[in-house]
Amino acid sequence: MIRDSIKTTEYFNIFIQRERERINKFQDKLDKNEIKEDRVISVKKKIFNIQNGLINAKYSYGNEISEIKEDFVKLIPKISKYWTSVSGYVDMIWILSLSILLDIKDTEFEEIVEVLKKDNPNDILVDFLINSQSKDWNIKATGFKFNTPYKNLESVINETDKEKAIENLKLYLDKKWYQGHKALGVGWVDNHKSKHDTYSGYWCWEAGALVKILGLDDSSLKEQQYYPYDMVHYKEELV
Repeated sequence: MIRDSIKTTEYFNIFIQRERERINKFQDKLDKNEIKEDRVISVKKKIFNIQNGLINAKYSYGNEISEIKEDFVKLIPKISKYWTSVSGYVDMIWILSLSILLDIKDTEFEEIVEVLKKDNPNDILVDFLINSQSKDWNIKATGFKFNTPYKNLESVINETDKEKAIENLKLYLDKKWYQGHKALGVGWVDNHKSKHDTYSGYWCWEAGALVKILGLDDSSLKEQQYYPYDMVHYKEELV
C-alpha cells in the first residue's frame, strides 16, 4: 500500500520505472566505454544519486522494507567514493538514520563510520547517531553543522522525559523539518511541484532513528506526513 500522501501509486510506478531505465542507460554507456574518461566519476556518482533516490521512492510507493534494505546495503561500498559532509550533510544524516532503522550489520555500519572519520563533521547529531551503534565513537561535538533545522533536535536528544521528547519531536516534524530545509535551500524541497516529476517523497529518517534509539512511543506520529512509521516498526511486522 502506498505510504506517500502527496502523489499517486501510478506516479510512483512511472517514476521508479523511469529511474531504473536511467540507471541502465548510464551503466550501459559505462560498460561500453562510451563515456569520456574525465566524466566517468561524475556518471558513476549520478548512478549512485539515482539509486539513493529510489530508496526514498520505493518507501513512498509501498515496497517491502526488506527489498529496500537490500538496495540500501548495495549502496554502502559506494558511499566512500561519492560523499563528503561538505557537499552532502543531509544525505549522510539520512544514510546514518536508515542504517539504524534497517538494522544493517555492524561491519556495514563501520564502513559508513570510516567515511566520517576521514571527514570529521564535528556535529552533535552525527555523533549521537553513530554512538548509538558504535560505542567506541565518542560524542565530542558541541554544536550542529547546520543549526537550521537540526538544533531543534537537541530538545529531543537531551530530554529525559520520554513524553516530552516525543512532543518535541512532533514539533520538529510539524513545524521545523520541512520549513528548515526550505530555508537551507536543499534541492529536494518543493519537488512535488516540479513539472519534471522529480519528487520521490518527503521522509524524515532521522526522526525515526531517534525514536528507535531513545525507545519513544511514536503512536502519536503514526499519521504524521513526514514520519516513516512503517520503517521504524518493520522488525515488529516480521516477527
